Amino acid sequence: MSDKEIREQIEGMREFSWRIAASKEKSIEFLASTGMYTHKGNLKKAFKH
Repeated sequence: MSDKEIREQIEGMREFSWRIAASKEKSIEFLASTGMYTHKGNLKKAFKH
């Protein structure tokens, strides 16, 4: 991977993280899509201690 490609990947990750952190709803939507949280915003049983 070239330096240019690495910089582009990093910039893409930064933009993605800003979109997720933009609101609580977007954060919950992202975490629900990963399977860690329900769509209501509750942590799933498998991830509770």
